[in-house]
Amino acid sequence: MDVMYWPRVCGLVILLVAAACQRTEPIGTFTGRGVIKDILPKERQVIIAHEDIPGFMEAMIMGFEVKEDSLLEGRARGEEVTFTVEKTKDTLYLTTLTRVGEPPVALSQTAPQESVQTEQTEEESFPEPIAAPDFILTDQDGHPVQLSSLRGKVVLLDFIYTSCPGPCPLLSRKFAHVQRTLGERVGKDIVLLSITVDPQHDTPAVLKEYARRYQADTSGWKFLTGSSQQIIEVTFQYGVDYYGESGGEINHLVATYIIDRAGNVVRVLKGPNHTVAELVSEVQKLLTL
Repeated sequence: MDVMYWPRVCGLVILLVAAACQRTEPIGTFTGRGVIKDILPKERQVIIAHEDIPGFMEAMIMGFEVKEDSLLEGRARGEEVTFTVEKTKDTLYLTTLTRVGEPPVALSQTAPQESVQTEQTEEESFPEPIAAPDFILTDQDGHPVQLSSLRGKVVLLDFIYTSCPGPCPLLSRKFAHVQRTLGERVGKDIVLLSITVDPQHDTPAVLKEYARRYQADTSGWKFLTGSSQQIIEVTFQYGVDYYGESGGEINHLVATYIIDRAGNVVRVLKGPNHTVAELVSEVQKLLTL
């Protein structure tokens, strides 16, 4: 598949799992109010345009993964709802979702569009190999790293930024556990790549300090940055939408890309709630092929 068509494959994921990160790391239970924009049962996702969630995040449109499938039953686009967000150091789930008032007549009689589900299922199944778009970025030590030079190794790739203690730390903690679990194979057979979406703030020196925070062995886990133009190009190629203020709050895609030894993306784990065991299992399967 030509690189220029990659955004068509991943573009829908942007809406589904765009998540906000904040300056402080809120952990606990938070309540919010908003309007349902979309419902995606197969993805266990509900997209809500919500008001400020006190102590957690500002008003925005965000995709939430529900903890129980039953929370989506009976819900419809256009409904005003209240909800509860449960945030731990490793997960981020919606645990309640309750309609406020009467359902919107036109929307309550309309089932969620199957076309949305079909597109999303296609993105997950990868019926044909999808070449991971190549790039050259700069690591935490100021050295260039080119994705195509890592052929022959399994690559786990995510997008983070250092002042983001929302979903980003969940991803980084999972990478840290993966590195500890797989030990010396990381760097030899496996490479972890974390690309910042805040290149103005996240210089190599800042990324190096971030790596220390997670006790990363940077021989096998690289933290990458570049010019604003370079990051824009990479995020566009991978279908990663992001916006916000440098050094402040940035909304961005939360996903982990799994790339096989031949340089093809074989799976995208959406959101921050996948497990370390799932990552390790995916890597080990690719190493045996």
